[in-house]
Amino acid sequence: MRGDLELVPYIDDTEVETHITQGSGVPIGFDTVYYGVEGHCRSMEIWNEAWETWGAEIDEIIEEGRDQVLFIARVHCVGAASGIRLDEWGAVRYTFRDGLILRVDAAFDPDRDGALEALAGNAG
Repeated sequence: MRGDLELVPYIDDTEVETHITQGSGVPIGFDTVYYGVEGHCRSMEIWNEAWETWGAEIDEIIEEGRDQVLFIARVHCVGAASGIRLDEWGAVRYTFRDGLILRVDAAFDPDRDGALEALAGNAG
């Protein structure tokens, strides 16, 4: 994922919003919401800067209607500065308009259900 930011302007709607939660709050170093293509890129840059390495194992993909897809994955990361290892659940919902990403809602929690609950509280 680390070099793919140049693709974002081609897959995002110009009005894209990116929302990220960690359990019941905003992850350290992140804003509550990012606006536009630049904001979506910035949220991914912050993520990439925080982790030396990271990967995800997709557990489930759910089509939630005509314009929404939910990805549930186990996320594994190693901190760039601290070396801390993180093993959490991630739930990311993409909402589309005219085939482009209009909204990204992402939530992370040590518990799968916790990530889904945090995502539900983030719905717009």
